[in-house]
Amino acid sequence: MNYTEHLKELLKDITPINDNTRKYPDEETAVIDYRRNPLNPSLFSYCFKNILGFDVRYRIYEKVNYVIEFDYKGTYGYAAHQKLSFDVKVHRDYEQEILALFGQVRKVLSEYFLECGKEALADNKFTMENESYIYREKLDFYSERIEELGREAEALDEEQTRQVREAVAANGDWASVFNHFQRLKRKKRMESLYSRETYIDVWFSYLEHILTLLCPFTAGFDKTKSYSTHYIHNARWTWDKKLASAACGNEELLSYIEPLREIKEVYRNRSAHGMFSRELKVFAQIDGFGRYPMYLGKNYLKGLEDDVELSLDYEKYVGIKRLFDGLTDKLRQVYPVPMAYIDAGVAIPVDVTPLMEEVSTKEEAEYFARKWLYDMDNRLNMDW
Repeated sequence: MNYTEHLKELLKDITPINDNTRKYPDEETAVIDYRRNPLNPSLFSYCFKNILGFDVRYRIYEKVNYVIEFDYKGTYGYAAHQKLSFDVKVHRDYEQEILALFGQVRKVLSEYFLECGKEALADNKFTMENESYIYREKLDFYSERIEELGREAEALDEEQTRQVREAVAANGDWASVFNHFQRLKRKKRMESLYSRETYIDVWFSYLEHILTLLCPFTAGFDKTKSYSTHYIHNARWTWDKKLASAACGNEELLSYIEPLREIKEVYRNRSAHGMFSRELKVFAQIDGFGRYPMYLGKNYLKGLEDDVELSLDYEKYVGIKRLFDGLTDKLRQVYPVPMAYIDAGVAIPVDVTPLMEEVSTKEEAEYFARKWLYDMDNRLNMDW
């Protein structure tokens, strides 16, 4: 399908204003705000500039991105994209017709942009959204919550002891008091356990995220291959393969792979994959005896149920967290410039050449990132 021609046909009744364009008073004009308009400001201006050939100029005033005047079936139309608003004004008789038209246009644009997106993926002409800071916020949240729960559990212990003693001294029902606190403490223990499991789950997602962003910076990255096809959407390009690629032979980075495999199989997969993949637990038939509970996993969860250690207590969590932090610190040491961009939240293109030109130190990368974020904030705020 020729999407451009299709869009031109849909929008054929929209033309530049001329001497015959009729303007109407405000009471006969309908205002379509951004909440009702199927086209956001960017898609709207794209249609007028790239499809209809209007002379759309951007950043025309402080806090004003663009203003477009147009003719719709002989009546005056007006669109303005400002900092706090995006309004389209049309004659009230055409309001519903315009809304339906823009809805059709959005569907075609979606199909068209999807086709463009496929080509962009194949040609490595795309930029990856960087959400590393969101993962770090989640990790900080669960880390802080785990510590809070520990303090709350200690306080419950002290309060339980005090109230039980008071009940005993008063010949009261101390057993009910004791059991009440036991239930409260169990809730704290379970929430803490679930928070530790979630921390591990989130961290592995964080690791895959930053390694995917980091890969185009590494020496072994092949820019002649589609990053989407040969890397991102390659089911065999798992987290350990990503880490091995990033290591580029660095023994310290490679040394993290095996302990991480064990943590992932024992403490993450049981929650993430429903307990029936690498960590398979079954009641296996033993002839002449019956069915015995055992783990028949791939590497670490193997053997009799009694011989497999699954406890994720606080001390175990602290050790795992120390390992996680050690790996991310090592990545920052080996890749100071790329990791400075990733930590700052800079969107990463597959072609990282613009990010690396004339930047050789972590400090220079941090300055570049601050400036990039400053410019982005100014654009969003329309401070031209």
